[in-house]
Amino acid sequence: MPGGATVSQCRQSWRLRAPTIASVVVLAVLVLAGCASSHPAGGRQRAGGIQSTTSAAPTGATVTTIRIFAPFDRSGAPTAGVAARRSGSCFTNSITVSAKSAYRCFAGNAILDPCFATPAAARVLACYAAPWSKPVLLTVAKSLPAASGAIQVARPWAVELVGGLSCVVTNGTPTVLRGVALGYRCPDGWAGLLTTPGALVHALYEASDGAVLNLDVTVVWRTGT
Repeated sequence: MPGGATVSQCRQSWRLRAPTIASVVVLAVLVLAGCASSHPAGGRQRAGGIQSTTSAAPTGATVTTIRIFAPFDRSGAPTAGVAARRSGSCFTNSITVSAKSAYRCFAGNAILDPCFATPAAARVLACYAAPWSKPVLLTVAKSLPAASGAIQVARPWAVELVGGLSCVVTNGTPTVLRGVALGYRCPDGWAGLLTTPGALVHALYEASDGAVLNLDVTVVWRTGT
């Protein structure tokens, strides 16, 4: 043995050094783990319930589906049931959707738009807040406004974004961000459609926490004529 050390002395020396080597290895692993957690890959952050960067969207959609909304089923009943029954009046064609049978109405101080005239009763309308919501069944005392043709509304009524966000168009003056009008109200923010070629539509989304994302539009909702 070097320096005249006995076998038992070498074994004792190894027992003293072994915990020190293991401690160094554990410490190195902890340091690497800490660095990885403090710098997520690609700078990802949570925003509006979606894991994404501030410049790119989570992908997965390859085409935007267009769905045509039907306010009534074959029997003439609202397709989603009825949320409430109100009385009111209608004063013009809808400015939210482009459909001849859609109107803009009052129920007390609330504006309901679009309200679709039911096939069975001329003075009963189904007013939807969104394509996926149950309507308010509105009974009007006066006749509906004279048919003047649907107002031409080019924008979709509602959109669904990748990640499960459902957004409905608003009729107020929208905020403009990066040259895009954020005219769609989402559960936790606002969105605006980007004009892009191809079968996949994109949207600029601003979450309530200020994060801005480019998101794929999975579904566009429109109404029939």
